[in-house]
Amino acid sequence: MPTESRAPRLLPQNRKLRHLQGIYLRNLSFQRPRGRTTDDVAIHASPKKTDTLRETPKLHHALSSEDLRPKMRRRSTTLTQDSPVSEQKKLEALYNSRMADAFFSMHVDGEDDPIYISETLERKTNFNFLFFDLSKHGSSVMRSPLVTIKIWAKRYVGSKEWFLHQEDVVDLRSLNFLGTLLNQRFPLNGLIFHLEDGVYSLDLPARKSKPKATATLPTSSYNALMKLATLDSSIQDALSTQEHITTGACFWQGKVGGLSTTIRNGEHLREAVIRVVPYHFGRSLRTRSTTG
Repeated sequence: MPTESRAPRLLPQNRKLRHLQGIYLRNLSFQRPRGRTTDDVAIHASPKKTDTLRETPKLHHALSSEDLRPKMRRRSTTLTQDSPVSEQKKLEALYNSRMADAFFSMHVDGEDDPIYISETLERKTNFNFLFFDLSKHGSSVMRSPLVTIKIWAKRYVGSKEWFLHQEDVVDLRSLNFLGTLLNQRFPLNGLIFHLEDGVYSLDLPARKSKPKATATLPTSSYNALMKLATLDSSIQDALSTQEHITTGACFWQGKVGGLSTTIRNGEHLREAVIRVVPYHFGRSLRTRSTTG
């Protein structure tokens, strides 16, 4: 994947499902459910709010930012007492508690069945699912900017059964362009979307593309450019004047040519008259003398 940052080719309002090619999942975590604040977990789970209001209020530490209660210090004596076998089991349990199998399904309003179900990846926390092609679906799916992503997981501790771990309704028009997966700090359970022109995310801010560094090239000064512009204007004026003069010369040349032709025709007529008139005049005189 290219490392340089670039600008997106797709405008936000033009992003549709036909441009979506792949989905990634980063930092799979089972710590807290998404969509709830930390303090909501401390509220008594009761179908009626009155039960909670009747209880005697107790002061407790807010967990929105951090837990203010002092943490128990870990004693090093316990580590020395554990055998290598127990330490290995603890490490395996910790590893298995963070790893899981997962796949995702894509859903669109108006479709009863999911439009795509991915392959299953095993024992991971970061999932790079294979690219997919949605071109087999109709225009109602391909032109939709909204899609529901459901992440299904199976842990190696606990029930070890498949369950819905995460569900997000995503508007592709609201995604932030990242360009690449490199040099990114992704949040827990972060969804990454791979479109035709790069990588997008909802949780991370958009990365601004920096202009490419280019060497400074020498150029002409302002005065030189103005002189060149003046010279260009003068040349254009000269060419226009030349064209105007050439057009006028052709016009007057045609007039003079027509006048010359007329003059030559007049001279020929005069010569013909001089030749013909004496002939007819002499012939008429001979005819009269013969008659007399």
